[in-house]
Formats: sequence, structure tokens, C-alpha cells
Amino acid sequence: MKKLLITIILLTLCSVHAQTDEKETLKQLNQKVIASYRNQKFDEALKLAQQAVDSSLRIYGAEQPETAETYRNLGVMYQETKKYKQSTENLQKAVNIYQKMFDSKYEELVLAYQILAYSQFLDNKKEESEANYLKAVEASENKFGKESKESFLATLNLANIYARLKNFEKANEFYLKSYALAIKKFGRESNEFEQVEDSRSCLVSAPRTNSESERVFNEARKKILGENDEQGSRILNGKAKSLPLTPYPFEAKSRRISGMVSVRVKIDEQGNVIEARTVCGHPILGRASEQAARGAKFAPTLKDGKPVKTSGIIVYNFVR
Repeated sequence: MKKLLITIILLTLCSVHAQTDEKETLKQLNQKVIASYRNQKFDEALKLAQQAVDSSLRIYGAEQPETAETYRNLGVMYQETKKYKQSTENLQKAVNIYQKMFDSKYEELVLAYQILAYSQFLDNKKEESEANYLKAVEASENKFGKESKESFLATLNLANIYARLKNFEKANEFYLKSYALAIKKFGRESNEFEQVEDSRSCLVSAPRTNSESERVFNEARKKILGENDEQGSRILNGKAKSLPLTPYPFEAKSRRISGMVSVRVKIDEQGNVIEARTVCGHPILGRASEQAARGAKFAPTLKDGKPVKTSGIIVYNFVR
């Protein structure tokens, strides 16, 4: 009897030890997925992510957050390899698991909603995509509060997706909400405010609604920001003392690449551009635009009579 009891204990310990080893192996496998993803080895990451799902199902079962994480990772890898149907299937599985444990896994749920919505957008499932972006906003507001950073980011993502769907009226509605959140929670000089400015400038650069709707938007924006007309516009093309022309890159011409580019510039106290980065537009056109923007010259911006640093957007248009 004593020998039997010892045998049972040893078998139990071996089982626990084996399960611990399996969990550690799964953890390492997930790390390999992330490493391959960061190195842009997406096919390799996809295979590893599928292995991680299989392992997690065996170790934890189908309804646990560890398995949801592996489904989410697999969905992202399918997204990167442009297999959007498989991506949405796996991301939906992750969402379903997180929904059942919302109180403890709300951050993961909000993220999963947004990744799923983006895959649906790429798969041209516009209504489903919109619905899940809205769910991400609702979940963020319910759990983190309407003025939280999480809610701000979810709202801005929704505005951006409406812009890409060319629903400019809805895009403007959520850009204004994003402006209001950024000003109230983070302030005029915050990175969050700059994020909204950058995102909205891409809509300004795109073929969009008529000038009247743009006027209405700008009026609403000024009310939120409390700025006068001169301060309100962050598109700087008309304010430059000199604005170098941008040569049309040969590579872009030969590949028939055209369109508009928004470049965010930072300007020093003397009116010189000290930093330029592309906010939206084709990368080839963006590089040429950045180079031109660095040569722009502005009158010093004054605050309380003293010159200060400032920033804004320069828009370039490349027409074949």
C-alpha cells in the first residue's frame, strides 16, 4: 500500500513537472512568434503561431486567455501574409474568449476588437469593421472612462477608419471628439493632440467632402480649441515665407505613383524647419517632400511677444 501511494505521488509530480515544462515551452514559442514578426519573417511567424495555438489548446483548453492570446497572434500573422479570411476567423475566436472574461481581460478585448476590425477592413467587410471599431470605443469608455487615453486612441482609430472608408461626415465627427479628448485630457502641446492633427491632415490631403463641410468642421474645431483664425490652421503652406518646390522623384514617375503627401514640420524660434517627417502619403513621395520641407522658411511665431518653437503640416501634391 505504501509503495502504491509513493508511486501515485511520483506520477503526480511527474505530470505537474511535465505540464510546467509544456507551459514554459509555449511561452518560449510565443516569444519566437514575436521575434519573427519584428524581423518581418511573417511566414515563419505564421508557422510558429499555429504551433502555439495547438500547444495552448492542449495545455489550457479552448476557453482560456492563454489560448486567446495565441489566436490573436495567429490572426495578426495571417493579416501580415494577406490571408484576411483566416485572420478574421482566428481574431474572432480571441474576441469570443475575451468577451467571456471581460472584467479581467478588458485591455486584451479592446485590442482584439481593433485588430479584428482592421482585418475586416482589409478584407473589404466594411460594416463588420465599423461595428467592431465602435465596440472598441464602447468597451474602452465603459472600462477606462470616456476621458481615458484608451478611449482617446479607440476614438481616433475609428475616425481614421471612417476616413479610409470615405465616410467623411462620420470621420469629422470622431476627429472632433478626438480633438476634444486630446485638449481636455492631455493639452494643446501633447503628443496626443499632434496625433489628431496628423491624422486629420491626411483627410485634408485626400479628395473629400466639399468646401462647405470643411468650413463647418473648422468652425467646430475652433470652438473646441478656443483658437482664433490665425492660430487655428495648422496647414502651413500659405504661411511660409519661402517654400521650395518638390522635384517629382524619377522612381515615382516611372512607377506612376502620384498623390498628396502631408509632412509634419517642427520650426525653431527663427522660423527654420528643424525636423520634417511624413505623416501620410507614398514613402517615395514622402522622402522627396521631407527634403523640400526642410528648406522652408517661416516668420518667427510669437507668444507674449517672444519667439517660440512651433509645428504644423506642409502638404505637397504630386500629379502625373
